Amino acid sequence: MKYELVQIIIGKLSEFEAQQPGNDATSLTDFAKFILETEASENKTTTLNESRGRPDNAETLDSMLSKLLVFLYRHAKLRIRQGMQGNLLQGFDDFAFLVTLYGLGPMSKMEIIEKNVQEKNTGIQIIKRLIAKNLMEESEHPTDKRSKLLTLTETGKTVLLQSFAPMSHITETISGNLTETEKLQLLQLLQKLHTYHLPWYLGMER
Repeated sequence: MKYELVQIIIGKLSEFEAQQPGNDATSLTDFAKFILETEASENKTTTLNESRGRPDNAETLDSMLSKLLVFLYRHAKLRIRQGMQGNLLQGFDDFAFLVTLYGLGPMSKMEIIEKNVQEKNTGIQIIKRLIAKNLMEESEHPTDKRSKLLTLTETGKTVLLQSFAPMSHITETISGNLTETEKLQLLQLLQKLHTYHLPWYLGMER
């Protein structure tokens, strides 16, 4: 009879008991759960180490995170495009620009572009498209003669309000199978990254 498995189990049992000082109420179920959790953790660590060390796989933890963030953006973009079919708004950018004006009131072109972290040229194209559709309009800025002031038209407000329900459903779909706790954790991490990158973006655009 081979005793290798028995030795492994005894070793795991020693680890388990070491983490349960003075607790005589532990059960076989607790021990089984401990084994599953430690095995999952060890397998995850091994996978990460292998992906870093293999010459045919140049991915690092940072590159994997960056790739998945880009993938998530693409998933979201496709979901929004599909969910907004038939709507006057072309996509999330149109929706975001109108929401910004709806929530914060009239502002200059650069203000709304920076609020939505867009490149200047892309932001200008979005604004032109929304003006052409009579969803927003521009007028003389009261204090800055070199700038134009953007405001939401009545048509823009109506279209925006009609878009809230479908966009709400789409955003729930994008959140996928995350629990409320996981959503809050992810939100905090993404906000931290956004805060880190925002000064760089503002400096670049100005």
